[in-house]
Amino acid sequence: MVGKRLILLWLIVGFAGVFIFSSILGKPAVGKGRSAKPPQLYLSDEVLPAYVPPATRTGRYSIGDKGVNRKLFYSICRSYKAKLKKGKPTPKKKGGEGDEEKAEEAHCRWNVYVPPHYKPGTQFGLLVFVNSCPGNLPQGRWQKLFDKYNLIWIGPANAGNKCYVPWRQALSVDSVRQILKAGYSIDPGRIYVAGASGGGRMSSRIAVMHSNIFTGNIPIIGVDYFRNVPVPGKKGFSRGPSYHPSAAAIRRAKRNSRICIIAGEKDKINRPEGMGAVAKTMKKDGFKYVQFFVMPGVGHDRPSAKWMDKAFQFLDAPLAGSAKKAYEKGLKHLKAPKLGLALQAFTRAAGRGWEQDFLEDAAKQRDELFSQWQSDIAELEKLLEPLDKRQANKQLKELCKKWTTYAKKYKKTFQKRIKQAEKKKKASGDK
Repeated sequence: MVGKRLILLWLIVGFAGVFIFSSILGKPAVGKGRSAKPPQLYLSDEVLPAYVPPATRTGRYSIGDKGVNRKLFYSICRSYKAKLKKGKPTPKKKGGEGDEEKAEEAHCRWNVYVPPHYKPGTQFGLLVFVNSCPGNLPQGRWQKLFDKYNLIWIGPANAGNKCYVPWRQALSVDSVRQILKAGYSIDPGRIYVAGASGGGRMSSRIAVMHSNIFTGNIPIIGVDYFRNVPVPGKKGFSRGPSYHPSAAAIRRAKRNSRICIIAGEKDKINRPEGMGAVAKTMKKDGFKYVQFFVMPGVGHDRPSAKWMDKAFQFLDAPLAGSAKKAYEKGLKHLKAPKLGLALQAFTRAAGRGWEQDFLEDAAKQRDELFSQWQSDIAELEKLLEPLDKRQANKQLKELCKKWTTYAKKYKKTFQKRIKQAEKKKKASGDK
């Protein structure tokens, strides 16, 4: 009898422990409310091809896709507590924001601007711009700044204020994947998101909720925050929380994100008092890099190139010290020799070393190493047609030893191509 009671007690304690443990894992702590974490594998090999040939196209153009990453979209829906039915959000009864079917009707297109001096082997920054209305390309007064700061522009063409909110956010975040799929080399420390008016508010959400991807934010004439923000001069009034990021995302944003908020002095829609209160609260909450600008005499309008120049300077300033360290690492790896690590270091140094004395040499070393890498790949490609499997595997092994981590993604792709060439050879009847 005693033994049965002990067994029953053990089972009750065991089930209770499993329930508590699964609850802790399934309900992560968040800022205000519960949120699904952005998928950490979003930019991994599961989503992106193992190796993409370097892009060469510059100037203005647009790219299209069949849709956005589904894991990303559903996680955003959950973070907004959108009702799910068989994995899809149902239409909202109030607010008229639409449903997934209507959102899918929006053509998935992104407008891109690449500075004319971009070339394979270089590494540029990326700015995702969320517009308040359809259509999205930098104006002439801003375009020169993207050339100056080595920044690529991308913005979803159909993600204005009337777009279904989770879909709008997914289109904006997925912009990063679209650029990487196209073959552009992007500095992970210079992936920024910006927007104006309603787009500015959306950009401020994205910067915190997806701080594992974005390292900087420029909310223009519009900003949101994840908790109540008292506004000075208005007793009893506060800006309520508009989104609910995970605790991990908030910690990461506080530590790494550079945020430059720009308001118009005469803005009657998103008043500078409220935007300034958000900036002040962010500093109080422990955000390390926060700047607030008020444009004198400007209403609800985009800033001039002068103010955007100041914003870019603020976002890039903390990276200047890392460029020097990267250059020194590159010299060290070159002597080892570890060519892959040296190429990565010189590429990073050349991309961030603005007006520093080592910039010219870093760019020179980068170009020489990248040219050598391309030459080694070209020699390896020759072994595919006609296929020499034994020699191809041998040279691939030597390539990986020579270029180490730099050849990691290429190795996976080339091994697949060897298998494809082998199947093709068998199908043609060759022995």
